[in-house]
Amino acid sequence: MLKDLFKDSGCPRGKVGKLILSMMNRGHRELHEWALSLVEIAPRAKALDIGCGGGSAMALLLRRCREGKVCGIDVSECGLECSARRNAKAIAAGRCEVRAGRAEAIPYPPGYFDIATAFETLYFWPDIDGAFAEVLRALKPGGTFLIANHQADPERAEWTDVVDNMTVRGEEEITARLSRAGFAEIAAHRSEKGWLCVIAKKPELRG
Repeated sequence: MLKDLFKDSGCPRGKVGKLILSMMNRGHRELHEWALSLVEIAPRAKALDIGCGGGSAMALLLRRCREGKVCGIDVSECGLECSARRNAKAIAAGRCEVRAGRAEAIPYPPGYFDIATAFETLYFWPDIDGAFAEVLRALKPGGTFLIANHQADPERAEWTDVVDNMTVRGEEEITARLSRAGFAEIAAHRSEKGWLCVIAKKPELRG
């Protein structure tokens, strides 16, 4: 029964999907707050949340980017609807938007964002190397890429037998792939609860 409920967590759909996204908004909030506390975000920054889901991370980013813009992309139509509803006022004010898209094909021009975030979504990326290269392309020089996951130990993964197409990536693998993609200043952080947040920078342009 648990598998029937959560098997589509990587791409929620329908009434069950909306229920899952509501649960994710509540269950992931502490992870969002902890990870975002580790980075500085300028008030006028442009931020991208990859796999925006229910829109709760976007709402927190909007508080940090008070004069900027927050964009969200997702492969789930249900997720896009929920994110748009959660952040409707900011969308109406022109400070927020949601679009269909995936990490491997971000629908924005090169160097558009100051920060990109990926909360609890890396598990489902089929082409991590391609996705990291695409995030690098979408970031401005000096831009920040933040990845945060509740599960960070492939040997002790708790949900991979329940959720379809879910693969837990460890700290060493994530940092190595980021380095190969061209990111710099890569740092991994662990919360008291064992959550993982990896933060990396797109190198500045050299004169």
